[in-house]
Amino acid sequence: MAAYYQKPWAKKDIQAYDNKLTLLSGWENRKVSFTDADVAKVREAAEKIAREKAKESIHQTDSYKEVDRFMTGYLGELAVEKYLGISFSDMSVGTSSSYDLPDMMPAGYEVGVKTSVFPCFPVINRNIDIPQIIVCLSPDYNQAIILGYADVELLQAAAHDPEGDQYVFVKSMLSRKTAFTAIDKLDGNIKERIDKYALFAGMEEELMLATA
Repeated sequence: MAAYYQKPWAKKDIQAYDNKLTLLSGWENRKVSFTDADVAKVREAAEKIAREKAKESIHQTDSYKEVDRFMTGYLGELAVEKYLGISFSDMSVGTSSSYDLPDMMPAGYEVGVKTSVFPCFPVINRNIDIPQIIVCLSPDYNQAIILGYADVELLQAAAHDPEGDQYVFVKSMLSRKTAFTAIDKLDGNIKERIDKYALFAGMEEELMLATA
């Protein structure tokens, strides 16, 4: 839910994103479309969650465009669900501390999803330590591109790259966050990469014996 941290769109921002995208291979084959019903369902959930989150102190001090932020995040998760054919997105309402888990944990993967709206780069925490699938939404919310998989090494390198700071609008956030601009270095072999972070990866034989 990163786009709200960034500058208003400008020609140079669009060019910067396009320059990175042209270096990324295969992204044309990772497009996902949303129906009007998809978008309406996510918007309804985002509005409900934003109303509830307004009761928490952290959201009272950081409430800028919360509905848009939740929509961006949940549409990104929906895009990954459609692309991989799995289900994990949780649009239920609860306290933030109860949801401090990797986005794809309900499907058995210790992997997150970072989403932004073109031409914004997704914003990441500087101490990020969980691999992420990076998603780009069209401004009209009709389509998403699953840009690729980012391992922790790539994320941490980007988190300390000064290039990302110029794409963060709220400068007070820079001590904790920066923009991930290394989309040209993302791995398109998403399913193969996230399988490494399946909760039971490498334990298939033990699980079979335990259930025999």
